[in-house]
Amino acid sequence: MRKPLYTLLVFGALFASCSEDDDSPMVNELEVPQTYTFQSFNASGSSGEAITDDLAELAGYMKTGRPGDAGDPDRNQTLNSQSLLEIYTNNGNTPSLSAVTTSEYDALVRDWFSEIAAASGNTYGEGAEGGTYGGYLVDENAVELEQFIEKGLYGAALYNQAVTVHLNTNNTTEGLGATETSVLEQNWDNAFLLYGADASFPNNGNDSWAAKYAARRDNAGFYTNLKTAFLTGRAAITAGEEFTDERNRAVVDIRENWEKALAATAINYLYSAKNGLLNATDDAGTASAYHAWAEAYAFMYGFRGVDSDFRIISDVEVNNVLGYLKSSPALFTQDNIGDIDSAIDAIAQVYNFQDPTIFEINDVSANNR
Repeated sequence: MRKPLYTLLVFGALFASCSEDDDSPMVNELEVPQTYTFQSFNASGSSGEAITDDLAELAGYMKTGRPGDAGDPDRNQTLNSQSLLEIYTNNGNTPSLSAVTTSEYDALVRDWFSEIAAASGNTYGEGAEGGTYGGYLVDENAVELEQFIEKGLYGAALYNQAVTVHLNTNNTTEGLGATETSVLEQNWDNAFLLYGADASFPNNGNDSWAAKYAARRDNAGFYTNLKTAFLTGRAAITAGEEFTDERNRAVVDIRENWEKALAATAINYLYSAKNGLLNATDDAGTASAYHAWAEAYAFMYGFRGVDSDFRIISDVEVNNVLGYLKSSPALFTQDNIGDIDSAIDAIAQVYNFQDPTIFEINDVSANNR
């Protein structure tokens, strides 16, 4: 049975002009499915799946260095820097995670592997290399490198590969034939895998990667906008060259909403970090605040080095935000905690977020999705 469709009426210029007395049928309608449908594309073994599988394995392995207890024997492990490097660079998948990461962030990640491995197996404050603290693993400066690596790669690898390669309209050709259309479809599908939404767009915890965070920020419409753009662009490619403009508009919408969703998530974590630093009464509370700081820092840091033609924020603006956040969460005191507010304001100004306080809310949990 044919899947249900709704018809997207794509701007009046696409239809035959008619008056109230004109019974001529509308032409050039673009039919857009309600769910994402992979056509002639096998996600298994695709480049999108290879990249996300490697990031999932890398993140899972790093988590074994976190504190554990008797009920969690796979934690509190000493990490091996070579094992981390192999997952990142040579895990049997093509392309490797390192191959799609911006050159600047790639160099940082490789250095962080040695540092996080040195910190693992120790206790923070008892040596020179960092160690477990609260529920997390931090370096000697209280920086949770697990977040710097994983969450930074959301921008430096997943977003970077999606927008500069798979959704790069400069890589396409005129006069699309069947072969070229298939290539465009496969590129679009790989970008969708890197974004991480479930094909049914549940807008809840069943999504992955950036889509999971876009759902939490859908009080600003990011997840909904990305759903519309991914579905519209994919349908436009399949429908043919006459809908190239619709595809290209969808590309811009995807880039902007994807980037904004991660930036808004950085704001969310900055509010958590500030509140945690002000109100923590024990190591667990302080460590949780440090964790939120690291997530926010990493989400913003990951955009630095992505081709400037494919993002809103500039390197100078990223550096401005990171400057307010200092080099360690442990450097914040009652006297300078306002710098976190300055970082939030700086992000809001770049993305024209009129009321950044809405990002304190997790829209998924607030609406029981």
